[in-house]
Amino acid sequence: MSVQIARNIKRLRHSRELTQEKLADILGVSAQAISKWENGDNYPDMELLPAIANYFAVSVDDLLGMNEIRDTKRIEDAKAKTLDLQLNQNYGSEEILNIWRELARDMPHNWEVQMLYADNLDMYKNRLAINSAEDIISRQSQIIPIFERILENCTDDDIRSRTIAKLSQIYCDRGDIDKAREYANRLPSAANSREWANENIALHEIMRYSSDNGLTTRELQKNADPEAIEKLLEPYKTALELFSFGAQNALHNLRVYRKTYGLITNDEYIKSLELDKAAYSLMFMDQPERYADALQGCCLDTMHAYLENGDIEHALDCIESYVDMSVQKPWSEMVSVRSGGTDDEGNYIQKHYEQSVRLMPIMMLQDLPESTEIIQKIPAERLRGNPRFIAAMAKLREGEPITT
Repeated sequence: MSVQIARNIKRLRHSRELTQEKLADILGVSAQAISKWENGDNYPDMELLPAIANYFAVSVDDLLGMNEIRDTKRIEDAKAKTLDLQLNQNYGSEEILNIWRELARDMPHNWEVQMLYADNLDMYKNRLAINSAEDIISRQSQIIPIFERILENCTDDDIRSRTIAKLSQIYCDRGDIDKAREYANRLPSAANSREWANENIALHEIMRYSSDNGLTTRELQKNADPEAIEKLLEPYKTALELFSFGAQNALHNLRVYRKTYGLITNDEYIKSLELDKAAYSLMFMDQPERYADALQGCCLDTMHAYLENGDIEHALDCIESYVDMSVQKPWSEMVSVRSGGTDDEGNYIQKHYEQSVRLMPIMMLQDLPESTEIIQKIPAERLRGNPRFIAAMAKLREGEPITT
């Protein structure tokens, strides 16, 4: 709460164009006291709060930031409720839309809320519409003004960037490529991003750490403080987290379209996939859970490519890796009750069983023998009856909840 008071006192003082000394004279305290309040090192005595609030014509609650705290709590609750509904596959539901419509009405100048309302309005309209060109233009005509109002008023760089990206996507969907490109080109390039700049700063901090401690490379390996070095490396992790998802999608699309249009052979396609798998293991060596997510799709793509070549042994290697990635979370986590215990556990498991991320690999691999017949390289029974395939399926099903 002291952080809110500090920020609000400073904001209110600036709104009256007062110096710290002048405000101190008005309130009968020292300029040093005002400085400590605004820096969050201290905060006003309780008996001073009404006088400060009265001078700036705000309520004590506003001064303390209680309304901001309540708003933040409402937003976090809305995000949690939205996630819970989405886990129940209620994307674009009217219930989700109503959550954000109410918040948008109550917080007209909270630009994150306005952006999330526009997002969910788009998803809701998209679910209802038959997606003719007229439907798309109609619903986006409601959404574009919200995003434009955000750009006109919001100063938060993250929200502005996300809004610009949304507008670029909307105009792309409308077939207005020139307008879509205009918005896309307003976004910063990766090479000029704050993440890149902070990576550069991290490099210099590490060099300074070595210099300040008089450490050679060999001495660093023996004497460096691991926690200090990990802290210095945080900007690299942040940049990796931000860019890795986009990079994975870009690599996937580049590879697939090259193969689709005959620019590369299937063997070259496999080589590219294998290089990606090695890159993912390096990128996420200290984040194995992220590595598992990134690797699963790559394993499936590689498996299909090997099957296309009729190479069952290498395909089975991919299947085994895919299964290893899939079993990292126990079944008990997949069916944990998210409804506050209001549902009977058995009913909950039955209801959400098909949504389990542990079930998806089972469904995909169960159907695989039939799908290989389309490739016409490997008879279905040869894959289904292979001991390695049988063992992989058994491992995937280990601990599977029983539903009736």
